[in-house]
Amino acid sequence: MEESEEEEEEEEEADDVATPEPPIDRRACERIERMAAVVAWAPTTELFLNQLMLGDKQFDFMFPGHEHHAYYWHRIAVLGRRPRLLYS
Repeated sequence: MEESEEEEEEEEEADDVATPEPPIDRRACERIERMAAVVAWAPTTELFLNQLMLGDKQFDFMFPGHEHHAYYWHRIAVLGRRPRLLYS
């Protein structure tokens, strides 16, 4: 199988996974986007941020069991695949 055929199959498999719905609340969506961007940029900060935000209801999406936790991880995955810009 050629490389282009393998890439197409991988893209089709990725499309099969349902994208989690973003929160309806604009502020909640912005918080998720900001935290996901930080964690995607520097994954080692996640543990520190989890400890810092523990107990803060606005950041409960960072923990399993929250309705937007899947969306948070989806955004980390998407942002982590983007090339990083130097000096941005």
